[in-house]
Amino acid sequence: GLGLSASNVKEFFTNTHKYTKADQVVITEEINKIDISSDIREFNIIAVSQDQITIDYYQEEDEKFEVTTDNNELKIEQKQKNKIFNFGFSSSKYRVVDIKVPLDIKLEVNIKSSTGSIRIKNSNLLDLKINTSTGSVYLDNIDLNNLDVGVSTGDIKITKLIALNANLKTSTGN
Repeated sequence: GLGLSASNVKEFFTNTHKYTKADQVVITEEINKIDISSDIREFNIIAVSQDQITIDYYQEEDEKFEVTTDNNELKIEQKQKNKIFNFGFSSSKYRVVDIKVPLDIKLEVNIKSSTGSIRIKNSNLLDLKINTSTGSVYLDNIDLNNLDVGVSTGDIKITKLIALNANLKTSTGN
């Protein structure tokens, strides 16, 4: 026989052992634009009572995850390394990137995601552009000038939105 125990089977199908909590990233310079590009992550952007932008996430051993700042722009890039056989499933807490921004900050935010939901809450933004292939977009208590959301497979859910211009598109979803 193969001698496959239940714990070995669980280990084969979960990737939680491949994640480690990354040190919190604190952005001290002035930022007016956030640009996010991601293969497989969920992003929460929440305005809170603090002075800097902070980023909390778990690092997966088989991915590229970079946070850089240049010319008042914060860039977050996450790419999966090519895997032919990836049977693993990981808890959603390991895929979430929490970005906390000061309450009074005025930002332009651009998010391009292949797989993963986007949540933005209590933010006073200039412009917000979200394009995701598979994943839902949740906007709660947002005040902005221009909103452009495109979702291929997933829902767009909005609570308390003030926008001068809004463009919402979904192929499969609500």
